[in-house]
Amino acid sequence: MSRFSAEYSNIPRITKALLIANFVIFFLQFLLGDLLSYYLSLHYVASRDFHFFQLITYMFLHGGFSHLFFNMFALWMFGQVIENYLGTERYLIYYIVCGIGAGILQEVSWYWSGVNPFAVDNYMTVGASGAIFGILLAFGMLFPNQPIFLFFIPIPIKAKYFVAGYALIELYSGVHVSAGDNVAHFAHLGGMIFGFLMLKFWQRKPYGSSWSKKIENALYKAKDFFIHLFSNDKESSFRNSSTNNGTFESDADWNARKVQEEKEIDEILDKIKANGYDSLSKEEKEKLFRKRSN
Repeated sequence: MSRFSAEYSNIPRITKALLIANFVIFFLQFLLGDLLSYYLSLHYVASRDFHFFQLITYMFLHGGFSHLFFNMFALWMFGQVIENYLGTERYLIYYIVCGIGAGILQEVSWYWSGVNPFAVDNYMTVGASGAIFGILLAFGMLFPNQPIFLFFIPIPIKAKYFVAGYALIELYSGVHVSAGDNVAHFAHLGGMIFGFLMLKFWQRKPYGSSWSKKIENALYKAKDFFIHLFSNDKESSFRNSSTNNGTFESDADWNARKVQEEKEIDEILDKIKANGYDSLSKEEKEKLFRKRSN
């Protein structure tokens, strides 16, 4: 197996599916031209071309290859870490909510800035950036002291300072718009704000609490469809999933296995918080990147 194949196979399933989906849809944009982009991009809510589904579809479109590349690079770099921390279900919910939140705040910013009533159909935005900024926010909150190395800065920056600085830059850029700036800065902030609210909500409502569990269960089937659509792994992720030897687990066996896996993951996460990610052994890293994504 080549090094690329090995690295690709280690990417958690939702992150991998998102990467594939974004590249596939970008290819379709290239083939179908402006028609697909216009219909699926997020329009201003007062436009005759606005549809609610655009709050989701717009985050899979991009304005050019560089736009796509940098978003997908950040998704690959930070997304797999957050997916392994949150688990597949919560990670997918988190990503979608951040993207929708980014779109909502962009709509609000258009309204506040004063929309030209004669050009209302021209207000559109595309890109996964809002969801990506939500992932950056999660990385800064969950791994605040993890050093990040930037090409143009010779010293490492702690994640919490990197994320806070980036948020301030986006806020300043959104308030003081320069000529020719077509970046949706408030959408970026929207992804961060909704990501912050989601993480705080999960801290107050542990997994398994009745209300949060109902919300998350509503997206389980969508998650499984998403995984099976873009993954070669067709193993069911429902409760009575088959084991490695092809048999089916009883409820008691499934519960016992999940409790043990969660205990191992919690011990690994405690070790990360105490000593950093680099303190993990190879086996512990594999457990974090594979078991947590199941």
